[in-house]
Amino acid sequence: MNFVLVREPLGLGMMAIGFVYFVFLPSMLITPAAGWLVARLGTRTAFWGALAAAGAGLPLLVLPSVPAVLAGLVLVGAGTFFAQATATGFVGRAATGDRGSASGIYLACYFTGGLVGTALLGLLFDRFGWPACVAGIAAALALTALPAVAAEVTYTVELTGQANVPDPIKTPASGQAKLVVSADGKSVSYVLTVKDLDNAASVDLHLGSPGQNGPLVVKLFPVRGASPKEGPFSGVLAQGKFDASDLTGPLTGAPLSDLLEQIRDGNAYVNVHTNDGMDPPDSGPGDHRLGEIRGQIK
Repeated sequence: MNFVLVREPLGLGMMAIGFVYFVFLPSMLITPAAGWLVARLGTRTAFWGALAAAGAGLPLLVLPSVPAVLAGLVLVGAGTFFAQATATGFVGRAATGDRGSASGIYLACYFTGGLVGTALLGLLFDRFGWPACVAGIAAALALTALPAVAAEVTYTVELTGQANVPDPIKTPASGQAKLVVSADGKSVSYVLTVKDLDNAASVDLHLGSPGQNGPLVVKLFPVRGASPKEGPFSGVLAQGKFDASDLTGPLTGAPLSDLLEQIRDGNAYVNVHTNDGMDPPDSGPGDHRLGEIRGQIK
């Protein structure tokens, strides 16, 4: 960029070029808002919006006007900084284990891509000029936007009696819950599969750290016309989707991002309740009304 700024028609002096770096000041001011915007718009929308802002600044960079070029640099800087913050946050959320390694791999890829991209853009500039270099940046932004299509986070939860709290339950039943957070962070799809489970009465998502019981915040089964199961059952017990409107208990009226934050921190679990419809309660497998199989979401 400095080579473009010092030559005609822009012709900036060395002192003026030093002040040009103030175009990054808006980036520093707005980047901390990335988390706030992601929570409201979702990762994909925030990421694409940031890249669109950067792309909007590119045409200004080829104009023979210092104010236009500076405005373009502000947009490109703010957009790329914001996209970087959004991507960094997503890596931390998507990595359900060994987040330090995940962040390290991401940063290694980030800096490697920067080095390779700089070399390639330098070749474009030398051979074809500044407009070709700007076109190369536009292509890089477009390629960067593609992975956001797959920006979904999946959690797989193993359900066992051994995980019951406060005491393990001896039961032949087991299961698995798969939860997929949409790319925009506005909904969660789920599939619940069980094996050798008797008298499935309900399945709930609760808040609670490992080893602790907590309040119900989402009912997963039975919902939308489904009915409890009587007798033995193996297979897909429930599947569906929930959003902020389905939150209950202490999260009633809260955004879905509040629940997702608890899930990321390991403070949520799935609990499968059974009921044979007869007293006394908790008489054995198929009649554990406080929960027969359970699994921490992580």
